[in-house]
Amino acid sequence: MSNHINETHTRSQAAEEILGQFYFALGQGAGIMRIQRSAITALRTRYAEPIAANVDHWRAAAPNVLAFVSQVGRLAAQLATGAGRGYIAEADFTKARQAVEAAVHSSGDRIHGIFAGPWCPAVATERPQETPTAETTDEPGAIAPRPQIAAGSKRVN
Repeated sequence: MSNHINETHTRSQAAEEILGQFYFALGQGAGIMRIQRSAITALRTRYAEPIAANVDHWRAAAPNVLAFVSQVGRLAAQLATGAGRGYIAEADFTKARQAVEAAVHSSGDRIHGIFAGPWCPAVATERPQETPTAETTDEPGAIAPRPQIAAGSKRVN
């Protein structure tokens, strides 16, 4: 199957299908958490334009990009749970998206390229966010930091 869009499958149809994959990946990450429609709208608003502009390159990028979107769903679910809610609100999605994008962008900077490339370009009006941890938030149920393991050492349970 070719990477190119044929006449019967328009670019806009392909973009909508890719956006559907984003929704699915977010839901996978969210698990059993319900996602408010405003959070879905925020996802669409953030990613629809970059998707439409990069349809031809989706096949190669899909595994990495969808893993990041799933990670956004997991973090958003943790934020919602920490706030005592059984659903992901738009604010949870946005905070999780910003944190994951910041991590992806900084990792890409270290290796001279953004992993997710044109799919999640930096937003000029947003300041970079760190992943919420117990040290960076006073919110109840804050996400605990992952233990750091020095190179060559073994994890002790």
